[in-house]
Amino acid sequence: MYTSIILLVIFIYLTYHFYRNYFHARKDRKSSAPPPPTDWPIFGMLPGLLLNCGRIHKFMTELLESSGGTFYLKGPWFANMSMLITSDPANVHYILAKNFSNFEKGPQFKKIFEGLGDGIFNAESESWKNQRRTIKSMIHNTSFPDFIARTSWSKMENALIPILELASETGIEVDLQELFQRFAFDCSCITHGFRTRPRFPVQGVTSSST
Repeated sequence: MYTSIILLVIFIYLTYHFYRNYFHARKDRKSSAPPPPTDWPIFGMLPGLLLNCGRIHKFMTELLESSGGTFYLKGPWFANMSMLITSDPANVHYILAKNFSNFEKGPQFKKIFEGLGDGIFNAESESWKNQRRTIKSMIHNTSFPDFIARTSWSKMENALIPILELASETGIEVDLQELFQRFAFDCSCITHGFRTRPRFPVQGVTSSST
């Protein structure tokens, strides 16, 4: 009996604060940056994230702005979901360059992005250092920006623009997201020495258009 009463009191307490913070956030959303999510017992800050799931990117941007660029997000107890989020340039440089070896991606990260192979995105320690050194020397080459500009412009002029013009003239339905993803992928492959002839997501347009 006492257990039921305690659970009921906890439920009423959480429900009251949940709705109070919800209506308070809705009232102040247009006038100011949102307050940090409430760190609830057991649930952590997950309820605050769920309330803003429809605008999660804008919400996280506002949260980082109001917290000085770095915020510790507490997840539910025992769920291993707590994380440190930062957009501070000094922190990003420290993590990705100055002390990269101390921030391993881990096997789970490599499993998720297995399709990227052992490139710099998945690389660790010495492999990452060697690849970074190679890419850095290539990017700092004076001819590299010109090469990127020529490659991108050529691909846009000879493939992307004709496809968009064809779609405009004939009324063909185009998946713009897929189209631009393939355009970016093709430019990246050419930049790294690979030739691709992708099928663009427009009926009547073949790889010969590229």
